[in-house]
Amino acid sequence: MSPLCRCFVATVTMCLTVMASQLLAPRNVQLTSYNMDLRLKWSPPVNETCEVLYSTQLWPSFQKNPRAACVNTTALLCELSDPSLNLHISEFGRYKASVRGQCGAERSEWVESQVIVMDRDTVIGPPNVSLASSGADLEVIVRNPEFNISKLAFVYTPVQYNISYWPQGRQDRAVHLLVHQDRVTLDDLEPRTEYCVQVRVFVNPVRNSHPTVASEPVCATTEDSKVTARMCTPACARLHVHARMCMPACARLSL
Repeated sequence: MSPLCRCFVATVTMCLTVMASQLLAPRNVQLTSYNMDLRLKWSPPVNETCEVLYSTQLWPSFQKNPRAACVNTTALLCELSDPSLNLHISEFGRYKASVRGQCGAERSEWVESQVIVMDRDTVIGPPNVSLASSGADLEVIVRNPEFNISKLAFVYTPVQYNISYWPQGRQDRAVHLLVHQDRVTLDDLEPRTEYCVQVRVFVNPVRNSHPTVASEPVCATTEDSKVTARMCTPACARLHVHARMCMPACARLSL
């Protein structure tokens, strides 16, 4: 065999040896956002038996070079919005990220995620919902979900709320309202009846088309109708009795 051929064979053999010894890359690399956090997730290489250490990078769209994020971690997740990483995530930023593995002297290739635009792609979580009973009415009090960075009302204006309510056990009879207010009185309810309420945030789908997450149903029971008390008041006035003193008697009469 000529020296040239021997050199070619040796080069090919060396390349194959390097390729065979290279660590397989992480799989299923995905960038996600929930309530304006930013997370990079991935799966380990197939059939890897050693303990792989992972390093990650974040690529803001306005920078040429990536910024180091989680380094030498065994976790399959990097919280890129963690303040300790000092990455200064913006609520209107555009990002992609990458991850590679290392086992001893072997390293995998970097694997990139898809691109995320924070205000367009974050999933908006459920609001906090509480109920206050006032006679046969229920007041629904809504608090916006807490964002990891910024605030809901700053990023999405205007904010609306989809309110659904129904008698307990009869969700097929649900009534749906779309409102701007974060305190709403439901005044078309039956007295002494348990109602359940569920709320989800609604924002302009042009800004964010992902379905928002609904709150868990919150239930409360209405009291006696306020109409009974109002009907009683004129009679009390004729008797020169204070309305508050008259109401218990009227309530008994309405049973």
